[in-house]
Order: sequence, then structure tokens, then C-alpha cells
Amino acid sequence: EENGRNYIYISMTDISELREAERENKELRVAYQAITENSPSGLVKMHFSADDYLVPFYINKGLATMLSMSKRDTTKLYGHDFLEILHPMDRTRIIKSFREILSTGVDSHETYRLRKSNGDYIWTQATASLKEEGGKEVFYVAYLDISERMILQDKQYQKAEALKISVSHVGMQYFEYNILTHAATSIDKRTIERFSLGFPIMDFPSSFIRAGYVYKADIKQF
Repeated sequence: EENGRNYIYISMTDISELREAERENKELRVAYQAITENSPSGLVKMHFSADDYLVPFYINKGLATMLSMSKRDTTKLYGHDFLEILHPMDRTRIIKSFREILSTGVDSHETYRLRKSNGDYIWTQATASLKEEGGKEVFYVAYLDISERMILQDKQYQKAEALKISVSHVGMQYFEYNILTHAATSIDKRTIERFSLGFPIMDFPSSFIRAGYVYKADIKQF
């Protein structure tokens, strides 16, 4: 009150920049959620429970699609313990990997199998990171389906093994080498024994020539 009159004092602060920053952050969160939810790659957020279960609290649509399931069914089946989805032969190794992340804080890059709704398994390449959210240590794990690549590698391996068997039966001698690294990658036992070779042979074919395995008149052709 002043001079018999009542006054209301109003203090104002310009918060335009703050509001703009909040709006931008909200847009970024919405965009991030849209990207992670609709990404063809799988994404899971999970943590270790007190009773040592690996409990997921977010599974995106990409992973559910990889497993030929809906998000709801994926969460229903594996929401108690995500380790149940791992192939039995991979489980011990991957649990150890998660434990190492907890102790070191270093990201891990692993290859392992996840079970689909029909019981088949897909090969995945997984990258796991550790974050802190709300006072809890949370794993962010991104999955990429590499089944086709693994199947192709297996076929190539089977062909190579079949070739080795065929060659050994007919008494041929052979070796393979990587043209990029110049290192021999596969040599039959008969060749190793005959030439007293170490394995792998580096700097091929120069090392072969220096060792005197190739007749001088044939070096150019070799």
C-alpha cells in the first residue's frame, strides 16, 4: 500500500529460451522414440534383478519382428528373464559378458543366437552398453540379424572341408592364401610335412621363393 492505494507488484522473467529448449528436447525425445521403435534393428533395455534375472523393460518392434512375434508376446514370454531367449550353448558366455560390462563399464560386441517363436534360432550381432538411469545400471543392447551371413559362412566352410577331403583322397597337395594379407590360410598336411613348413606362411609367395621351394627357371611362371 502506498499513498492510500493498493499496488500489486509483478516480477517477470523472460523464459523464451528455456521454453524453446524444452520444446526442442521434447521433439528430440519423440524422434528418438520413433526411430528406436521403428528401426529394423533390435533394441532392448534391461537390468539384472536382485535374484539375478536379466529383466527387460523395453523391447522394440524391430527385435519382435526378428523373432517373428509381436511386441506384446515377446514381452510376455521373455519379460521375466531375457536369458531364456538365448541358445543354451551361448548362455554361459553371454552372462559372463554382461558381468564384465558391469565391472568394467566397457561396451561389448558379441555374436550369439536368439530363439524365435517357432523354436528356431537366428544369429545376431549384439552391441551392449551400460548406462545409469534413475540410480539403476541399465543395459542397452542393439541387435542385428546376421543369420544369412552365418549360413553363407557355414556353406563356404563345408565346401572348403569337402575340397580338402577330395584332395587328400586323390593324393594332391594344395594350399590357400589370402591375397590381401599374403598369408597362407590353409595347407594340406602332406605339403607341410614334405617341405617342413611352418604355419601360417607369411609374405606368400615371396617367402616360398626365398626358401628355395620353387625351381629358379619356374619362378617367373610361379
